[in-house]
Amino acid sequence: MAQQEAIEYDLIIIGGGTSGCVLANRLSEDNNVSVLVLEAGEDRSDDERVYAPGLIASTFDNPEFDWQYVAEPAAGMHNRRIKHPRGRVIGGTSAINSFAIIYPSAAGIDAWAELGTDDWNWKILAPYFLKFQTIVPPNEEVKKQLNIMHSDESIRRSNGPIQTSFPMRATELQKVWVDTFRTLGLNNVSDPLDGHAIGGHTSTCHITGDKHERSHAGVAYLDPVRKRTNLTIITNALVRKLMIDKDNPVPMVCGVVYSQDGIVHEVRAKREVILAAGTFNTPQLLELSGIGSPDILQQHGIDIVYANPAVGENLQDHIRPGLSFELNDDAPPRSSMPVDEARRLYQDNRSGPWAEQGAFAFAYMPLVPFLGPEQIQELKSLLDRHLKEDESWSPFIRKRNAFTREVIGSADEASAVAFMSRRPLPGVEDGNFITLNSMLSHPFSTGAVHISSADPETKPKIDFAYYSHPLDLEIHARHVQVLEKLAKTEPLASYIKPGGRRHPKDYSAETIDSAKELVRNFSTTNYHPCGTCSLGAVVDSRLNVNGVRGLRVVDASIMPIIPRGNIISTVYAVAERAADIISEDLGIRRITGATQPVGKAIVNELAAHGAACIYACSSVSTDDFAGVAEEVNKTYPSTKVIGYPFKTANEEDTLGLIDDVLNAWGRLDVYVTSSGLLGPSSITETTPADLYKLFEANSMAPFFALKYAPPAMAKTTAKGSYPNAAPKDHAYGSIIVVSSVASTYGGCWGAAYTMTSHAALGVVKAGVPTLKGTGVRINCISPGQIDIGVNLQNFDMRGLSSQFPPSSLQSEKQRKEIIGLERAGMPLEVARVAGFLASGFSSYITGQNMIVDGGAGVMNPLTVPI
Repeated sequence: MAQQEAIEYDLIIIGGGTSGCVLANRLSEDNNVSVLVLEAGEDRSDDERVYAPGLIASTFDNPEFDWQYVAEPAAGMHNRRIKHPRGRVIGGTSAINSFAIIYPSAAGIDAWAELGTDDWNWKILAPYFLKFQTIVPPNEEVKKQLNIMHSDESIRRSNGPIQTSFPMRATELQKVWVDTFRTLGLNNVSDPLDGHAIGGHTSTCHITGDKHERSHAGVAYLDPVRKRTNLTIITNALVRKLMIDKDNPVPMVCGVVYSQDGIVHEVRAKREVILAAGTFNTPQLLELSGIGSPDILQQHGIDIVYANPAVGENLQDHIRPGLSFELNDDAPPRSSMPVDEARRLYQDNRSGPWAEQGAFAFAYMPLVPFLGPEQIQELKSLLDRHLKEDESWSPFIRKRNAFTREVIGSADEASAVAFMSRRPLPGVEDGNFITLNSMLSHPFSTGAVHISSADPETKPKIDFAYYSHPLDLEIHARHVQVLEKLAKTEPLASYIKPGGRRHPKDYSAETIDSAKELVRNFSTTNYHPCGTCSLGAVVDSRLNVNGVRGLRVVDASIMPIIPRGNIISTVYAVAERAADIISEDLGIRRITGATQPVGKAIVNELAAHGAACIYACSSVSTDDFAGVAEEVNKTYPSTKVIGYPFKTANEEDTLGLIDDVLNAWGRLDVYVTSSGLLGPSSITETTPADLYKLFEANSMAPFFALKYAPPAMAKTTAKGSYPNAAPKDHAYGSIIVVSSVASTYGGCWGAAYTMTSHAALGVVKAGVPTLKGTGVRINCISPGQIDIGVNLQNFDMRGLSSQFPPSSLQSEKQRKEIIGLERAGMPLEVARVAGFLASGFSSYITGQNMIVDGGAGVMNPLTVPI
């Protein structure tokens, strides 16, 4: 293969799948950080087989969409080989999966923390399950009949890129499902997002509520940001290995080798490489690059960079047997329609069988409520016998076994997740069936993924070792018996034809032994592989790969214990949290405006001064505006907070924002702007393009505020009919520019930032005489210097030799020792100064106190944590 000369990016993301798209979106928010995404497949989001829900599974085993992995023969399943579809397209497996959004338990995520990764517990991870998605509220009929337990608050606070929705209508059998669990006293009564849901309920699918299309990471996270000049996406790029500098005391990952169309390319990472290649490909790439078990690396002639036998181990999956039952003749038929007619309905008005095909009828299934006293004692004896302490067990295995045993023995935890579908099991002849399925939540059996060759184009060896631990078979067989009990419980029992056909037809679950045989012969994957680069064993709590620098893993492989149920919601939550971790560690300034700490503090402060309405702006439309409003309204219920996506350097957007404020409220009192982008670390690295970008970010917002806000602030109004209303009988207003110490001292950041922040200060200085006598004033807040006495705390200084890291990297001790402006201003401090300038200090211009009551404030988007 021919080879091309290497180029450089700050961050390289390997994999444009579920996690990779999340990271690409979030980390490229700072347009001073260059991001490259390498994806082995193509972008096929415009293919109906991807976007039409009714065509689910039509992409499986098709090399245009699927990696076509096949697991090794499983001895515990009579040596059957199970296919494992994985998305080889933009959006990854989220673009080809089966839609269901199921949430982990709080106990399941807390078990991760028990394994030694305290930074990963339920309390920390829970907010990210709302951040990745926007839950489309159910219609009243669905909400009333289908046991929708998602709280109004959860639905309101969800505001992420992925759309998730409930069924379009309440079908008869979906209602039967939840009513059957009511009969058993096991209908869920908890919000699934609180981590404690148990029993039957109606879940959501990642299908849009308006167009009824698949909402996947490619279209929801990546498509909206493709035009960012700092984001590059290369498809059909097979990564061959990592480039590692072994001359350092700790080996440094400095780039990637990939091939495209027969040409080998090298691309260098100035800061980090992030592996988001998935549960199978991520350990494969680590091993191809010399990170893994010495025995495996030596077997394939690969030099050892860092010996870690945990790489590729701990492979887990959810497996499920199912029972298909023929329904009564008068039961609702399964929808069936010729393909051409179904396509026409879907294309014309997004209706018909293609519009909705996801599974919505789920249950978090405990085992204990279905067992009698003797069966419970038998279960305890089984657990005692098979979980007897063994000296060979690692601390990891001990803790994992203790957690899983506790789940199995609890009536409040789900040792399986059950769901109902209308699709019969393979091999069923024509007819009207339902299928009841049960997937084991936390299997004891674990397998491994390892390279089978030093050739990156050779697929790795995937061995799940299904049912290799005897308890998995025992527990799963009992859950199959639970499915039989469900089928005999009203009202579901009345819909199943007496003496009707069932499948598997030659197997029953009447006895434990017969249920075990059914499980061995018919269990298949639920497509949830994870765990091969586990937290604690392969990566640390910041997702850095142990033994090297400049490399992280962000995908399902980091999960040390598989979450209950479908794992894609957890994959999204992990990726969102990872974006925050990486941004914090690398000092990436993600432009998220009034939803960040300084912005939130200023919004709260303006509310404390009695503002009737605050426009909380952000350049990112998916920010948590609802969360800001909720936080403010706990203390200041009369202040309305409006989330407002806004481009700070766009004149038209600025005029539109001010028009909206005036049309809604008749007045504008306070306009806060702030600077954010820092630019390259030295003059030699600075280009004119850098300067233009920073000038826009730091100077255009105060310039537009100075140009357009004063005329709006000059408008007077009578007392309105809204809370906090007060008349405005004379012209006044306050423009506040939140800047940096560089604006007054200069030189403490890179050259481009210093120059452009001085330009912002020039706007403020020019505004003082310009506004004289108008009743409107302009002031600048300098939050404080953050580059004196900084403790680098082993911070990776590549690319930062002339620019100090953010204040979050200073030690607590040093922060206490540094006084005055020689430390970073806290968000609350900045906010209090903003409130002071907005109200009490205005008399030197107007001769009267500023009246904020009844006014509207604008919080400009480029606020960053300082």
